[in-house]
Amino acid sequence: MKRAIGLKQLHSMQAFGIVPAFEERIRIEPLRVRLQPNVPFPHKHDFYQLVIVRTGQGSHEIDFQKYPAGPGSIFLMKPVQVHSWSFSPASSGYVIEFGTGFLTDLFLGNGLASKRISQLPELVNVPPLQRDFVYEICERMEAEFENRKPGFDGMLNSLLSVLLVDLFRWSSMKASVRTKSRSVVESFLELVEENFREQHGVQFYADALGLSPKVLTMRIRRAMGDSPRDFILGRCFLESKRLLAYSDLPIGEVGREIGFEDQNYFARFFKAQMGMTPKEFRHNIWKTQEN
Repeated sequence: MKRAIGLKQLHSMQAFGIVPAFEERIRIEPLRVRLQPNVPFPHKHDFYQLVIVRTGQGSHEIDFQKYPAGPGSIFLMKPVQVHSWSFSPASSGYVIEFGTGFLTDLFLGNGLASKRISQLPELVNVPPLQRDFVYEICERMEAEFENRKPGFDGMLNSLLSVLLVDLFRWSSMKASVRTKSRSVVESFLELVEENFREQHGVQFYADALGLSPKVLTMRIRRAMGDSPRDFILGRCFLESKRLLAYSDLPIGEVGREIGFEDQNYFARFFKAQMGMTPKEFRHNIWKTQEN
């Protein structure tokens, strides 16, 4: 059974929606026009996507984690995350998409939004008393995007900035992490995303950050609850699950994609994490998709 889904492809904003995006920066459309996506699920893209649910029920799966969806749910998909959703036919809300260029010059709190947004969870539930405010922002953004009056681009930037600030406030991020530790964590996360396929050792990341492995481990464990080693291998494990579930790459090639040249070693690593072999995991996922 061949699964040539093309998971490696990063879909651009132009592949989505019924209206072209503004310079690949910001687009907003009603959720009802996205219930049947132009790009088949599951997929990943090279931009950020906010899904705000106003009415209806459903679920949204992001990187194998299924979240319930209902009024007040806001989902954030970051670039390269694999996701799919299923909403009831009468669901309403908004889909806001924005490229990384929007975040380049936007500051939120103690740092650039492009760095802090990586700390946001995939799901934020808006407090009931704040939902009308969120919907008003989305309605104003939708009108600005559709009408495109002079200065609409600046208005979109401002409104989206307000919405992101509130997302940070409503999320469950720990505000007690010191600025210095936060900077190390952000840099570590970026390095892992760039290098996890080739570099599995803590020493590489410690050297890149100018720290000893012991100090890096202490700071990451204090801020994130996991050791750097666990986080690196966890990122490898997530990528292997994506490739096994949504591509037809041979299992040995999946292992090589995340830096495991020995297929047997990769199989032992995967089974230790998942409790089943890569072959068994792929079989179960594909069988579920068929059903």
